[in-house]
Amino acid sequence: ISVLAGERVGALIVLPGREPLDQHVRGGEIVDAHLSLPLIHSIFHPQSRGHDGAVIVVGDRIERLGVHLPLTQQLTKVTSGGTRHAAALGLAERSDALVIAVSEERGTITLAQNGDCQIVDSSELIDRLQRWSQDRRPAEESRSQPRWRSIGMQTAALGISVMLWFGFAYDADSIQRTIVVPIEYRNVLKGHIVDDPRANYAEVILTGSEGAFKLLDPTTMSVSIDLANYDKESTMRLPTQPGLKNVPGELQVEQVEPNSVSIRLREK
Repeated sequence: ISVLAGERVGALIVLPGREPLDQHVRGGEIVDAHLSLPLIHSIFHPQSRGHDGAVIVVGDRIERLGVHLPLTQQLTKVTSGGTRHAAALGLAERSDALVIAVSEERGTITLAQNGDCQIVDSSELIDRLQRWSQDRRPAEESRSQPRWRSIGMQTAALGISVMLWFGFAYDADSIQRTIVVPIEYRNVLKGHIVDDPRANYAEVILTGSEGAFKLLDPTTMSVSIDLANYDKESTMRLPTQPGLKNVPGELQVEQVEPNSVSIRLREK
């Protein structure tokens, strides 16, 4: 049984097709994070601020989180589902995207595509994702692109299906999870702002027991960088891990990515 479905953690995952989605979706935060089960689990944790929205996955990267999708007007098609399923079908009616909805009430997975939706089992999920990966590329592109490109796309689709249904193996006393946290800057020189920071979010890999993770509130975590000792004349490269806040002592920080940020101050 999957981690998400087994724990009744609701989720909404969008795999864009060839058509742009900007005219159909709104809100959300750009994260550009590597796709993994721990990260998906963290995003859709009930206490995470982005758990009610959707994530947009491009290749093996999570492009955006907390995205709001249009709701379907054909509610008879989603009588057994909730708002997530109505949103999944709503986007599938307006675009060629494939949308995956995980039900927190029933622990089922629904695929929405081409204006329709249906509950699928593990084998159907893998087959649909593989076919979607192949069909979204034009025939001439399929012939001209290197073989590794095709394999990579299929691997990403297969990885999502395996991730959702089978989870990941871990020792009961040692769990590793990835949390996405905001990067904030404090004690900025008066009259100045941080000039176009390239990193607004960081991925934090934590290790610990299940009990330790229950003490963690991801919504309180952040990387807080103190700029009190820096002036406007220099470009600064500052480490991120020392600024990590609100991690329970029972959890070990394995890695913070990016491990540093390069910033410069400018006048308002």
